[in-house]
Amino acid sequence: MEALINIWEAARLLGFKDLRSIRKWCHRRSVAILHEVGSNGQYLIRVQFNYARLKPLIPVLQALFKDRWPDALQACIDNNIVRMIELEERFKTNLVFGKKQHRAIGQHEQKFLSTLTKQIHEL
Repeated sequence: MEALINIWEAARLLGFKDLRSIRKWCHRRSVAILHEVGSNGQYLIRVQFNYARLKPLIPVLQALFKDRWPDALQACIDNNIVRMIELEERFKTNLVFGKKQHRAIGQHEQKFLSTLTKQIHEL
């Protein structure tokens, strides 16, 4: 993978059609724009660009996957759907079959919890 990305390629990845939009985006996110000496070429540092693009995703992954969020982020970057499914299934099983069991107090609550557990096991 190259260390630099052309500004037009970055604009295309973000869905921008003009340079003003990508420049504003870079300025707001503190992504440096490098100018090629002797030509009109403009480049961004690829790692810095990718981090700025993925930064809003990190808190979401941290909330969903707790300490496994770096694995989930890598799966998102690699577009690895199988790995994301594995992580989600592992998280679901940890969530459903936690250490603390809730004890139903009333008759209606017992009925509700029994139907809920039946539906979960059917999935």
